[in-house]
Amino acid sequence: MGKLAARTLGVLVCLALLISLGLNALMLKRYERMYYSVQAVRLDPTGQWEYGGPESQLPPPSPDKPRIVFFGDSRIFMWHPLPAVGHGECVNRGISGDTTEQSLLRLERDVIALSPKIAVMEVGINDLKAIGVMPFREKMITKACQENLRTMVDKLQAAGIHVVLLTIFPVGRIEWTRRPVWSNKTITAVDSTNALMKQWKGDHLTVVDCDKVLRSNGRMHPRYALDALHLNAEGYAALNARLTPLLESLLSPSSKESAPDAVQ
Repeated sequence: MGKLAARTLGVLVCLALLISLGLNALMLKRYERMYYSVQAVRLDPTGQWEYGGPESQLPPPSPDKPRIVFFGDSRIFMWHPLPAVGHGECVNRGISGDTTEQSLLRLERDVIALSPKIAVMEVGINDLKAIGVMPFREKMITKACQENLRTMVDKLQAAGIHVVLLTIFPVGRIEWTRRPVWSNKTITAVDSTNALMKQWKGDHLTVVDCDKVLRSNGRMHPRYALDALHLNAEGYAALNARLTPLLESLLSPSSKESAPDAVQ
């Protein structure tokens, strides 16, 4: 082997090692975050650390400024700014990583106890993405997610709170680091759950079809995607544009207490 060939081979080997080290570092960081999330759920399953302390407690809402609570998982937690509803007070009670089971456990503390007039809710993707690592429980996971969503809607309605139920946001392009634990059956489960929610009707319930805002060619529109599961600022701006008129109409003194139950 000539000197040039040997030198080239050495450079390629060094480059391959550097790439391997870089990829390993990225994977290690990702799995550190996953381990942190698992431990956080074990230690604090209802998000007590996030919203259970005195610093998170709110006074009763003002009679002339009805409260709107945004409730759900990281897609709610990352929602900033919330819609600018003229005579309403918007409060965020999202927790990253929440499943519908966890959300149900904290519903009373983080929504009902705050005495809102409206609850805007989006949750479910953390349940359904588990199908990627538990394919043998696909039907059980999907059914439990749907039942928990229905139970939360029923509890909020019973408390006299108008529920603006957002369908589960569409999934974007799956990053290579997520693919080992991903299954496209999650997308099927999201679609079936959304189809079911769009059939729900009743007083104090408005279902908003987020696919009409966020979806393109069966996936989250790339323009709105921060990553496979989350929205960027432009995505939230698009949702704000869609929700603000609806929320203002629900807070209007002329609106009926049982506002329209049609899919929006």
